[in-house]
Amino acid sequence: MVWNIDLDDFGKNCRSSSRQYPLMSLMKEVLDGNTTQSTAVPTTLKPTTNVPTTQKPTTNVPTTTKPTTNAQGQ
Repeated sequence: MVWNIDLDDFGKNCRSSSRQYPLMSLMKEVLDGNTTQSTAVPTTLKPTTNVPTTQKPTTNVPTTTKPTTNAQGQ
């Protein structure tokens, strides 16, 4: 399946390919029957995500003090 031939490497930016136009060259090889089937099984790496650590919420218990009154005249 080809999405867009305009995405071929016309500016030779893809240095990992030895083909002049990698997309169109490979398409031509496949359509001409000049490619070999790969027997390699693709491998997918297991995602490496860290499990977030959670801490128990800490709540401060409010402290109450009895009001003190200065009773005068007693």
